[in-house]
Amino acid sequence: MKKCIFFVVIILVGSLVYAASADQYEYMVVSFGTPYFSEFRRKTMAYEGISTTAQEDSFIEYNLDILGRHGWEIVSILETIEGDQQITLKRPYDEKRTTEENKEIGTKVIDEYYGSLIELDAADKAERQKEEDAEFSAAFGKYLDGLANKKPVELSCYVDKSSGYYSVTLTFDITKDYLLNGNGYRKSQVDAFLKDCESILQGYFFEKNASVFGQVYAKITYGGKEFRVGSAYIFGWSDLGKWEWKTTINEIK
Repeated sequence: MKKCIFFVVIILVGSLVYAASADQYEYMVVSFGTPYFSEFRRKTMAYEGISTTAQEDSFIEYNLDILGRHGWEIVSILETIEGDQQITLKRPYDEKRTTEENKEIGTKVIDEYYGSLIELDAADKAERQKEEDAEFSAAFGKYLDGLANKKPVELSCYVDKSSGYYSVTLTFDITKDYLLNGNGYRKSQVDAFLKDCESILQGYFFEKNASVFGQVYAKITYGGKEFRVGSAYIFGWSDLGKWEWKTTINEIK
């Protein structure tokens, strides 16, 4: 009986040794550039007992989180010249998974090298549209430069000359005038600001026989982050020579 037990143990140990020797891994060596450590929005905030001065590189963590979800585990991190880091990762080799990933890599490399097949009429139309938008953007931007306290920090424009349709998107940073008591703002004041933006479009398009669609955003910068605190849709259209305007205030979720 003892010999039988001993024989079984030998078989089990031998099987484990064989399994361990049969393990296969694949490796990845990557660098995400120089680490930038910050105390802002740290993962360590979720854990009690860790020093509140702990710093993390959220950018590198984000990329490593993605690799971790695909089975990659860090083996070593080495400092390289000028502060970059060489990160070596490994994971158990899975032939099917690796084959599928290599196919995806190959497709992306081919697309990047050759690009896609181009339909030239559509490309010409897109280029003309780009030129018209740039022309409209320059003219409208020049008009905005002449307005006091109404200069957007972001501006995008679209024009459809065939139908006389114009679209503009404006983003204003209202931090200076609307951030109150250090970390507060009043929605009523933001809504009044957005409503007042109607006059911006009226001033430029009033004499034009065109339909206008404006999307306006108001943002406040606080604590190193930008917060959209209000938005509005502004419609303008001409009917029998009379301009009609409508402003719809939207609450930012």
